[in-house]
Amino acid sequence: MEDLIENLATDLSVTSTPCSSIPARFDLFKKKPCHQESRRAEFLSRQKDKRYDALQHARDLAQGFFPKGQPSEKMDSSDSEEGVKPRRPPRSYRGQLMLSEWLLEVPDLKEYIVVPCPKGKRALLVASQGITKLYARNGFNLHTFVSNLPGGSLNSNRQLNWKANDFTILDVVYNDSVKTCYILDLVAWRSKPYYDSDTCFRFYWLRTQFTECAEQIASAKRKIKLEIVPSFEWNKDQLSELLQAEKPPFEAEIDGMLFYHKDGHYIPGCCPLVGWLKPFMITEVLGIDVHPRFLEEIPSGYTTLKDKITEKEKERSSGSRP
Repeated sequence: MEDLIENLATDLSVTSTPCSSIPARFDLFKKKPCHQESRRAEFLSRQKDKRYDALQHARDLAQGFFPKGQPSEKMDSSDSEEGVKPRRPPRSYRGQLMLSEWLLEVPDLKEYIVVPCPKGKRALLVASQGITKLYARNGFNLHTFVSNLPGGSLNSNRQLNWKANDFTILDVVYNDSVKTCYILDLVAWRSKPYYDSDTCFRFYWLRTQFTECAEQIASAKRKIKLEIVPSFEWNKDQLSELLQAEKPPFEAEIDGMLFYHKDGHYIPGCCPLVGWLKPFMITEVLGIDVHPRFLEEIPSGYTTLKDKITEKEKERSSGSRP
């Protein structure tokens, strides 16, 4: 029973969409009484002093090698590929994504990069040992396929002269309806981890590497396509144009907007240096008009973002044990 409660508490997502791309956890605002801006400053300060073996951690993820005796997750059919019984990877694949917080307190957005996030299922892409795997937020294997990423297939390693032990780790959103992995962020490329690199460099380096081998990586013959989502430095007019356009900048619909602090490192878990807003919240929080189709997504009974969080907190408090 305790395991069931833990799984429910971890996997619940704010959006009613079955394949929500970004989870936002309301318990953040219960456990941390200080303001969002204070925690952003704290995260920026702490990341400078944080030291750990990022290379070994990335290798463990790429090779699937973890300490013996580590417990496995219980199977969750909602995160498994339809018709395929998912394998049970170690708990270490869980909690490896950097997750956002609601943008309750608007910071100085000149220090942020804006990323439109497509609808889909958030996943960790691991290309290693000639195969590519997608792991859901709870750690289960969503898909296994071949890609032209470093380590993603044996053929690509030979054609591009990549080393046999090269691996790639990416933060993606997988949209099954268009069979596309939309790449949000870079975690490791050709066996080099980028956890301690700032957002500006990670985004730049990701685009640079894709440009150099775009033909091979974007091969249409592959089962699942790979596509980098667009990003831009804060510009109110540009964001307004994006959200009022008839069509999104990719084949899938926009699920929300991500705001990455330029100096933020890649920190697994919920991070205040990454903000998140649904499109219909943009007008309320940032004063920017959006296309009418986004307003149709407003949940019944929704008033404001703060009221929604307060309501959820009351529900959690009333349902908690004495």
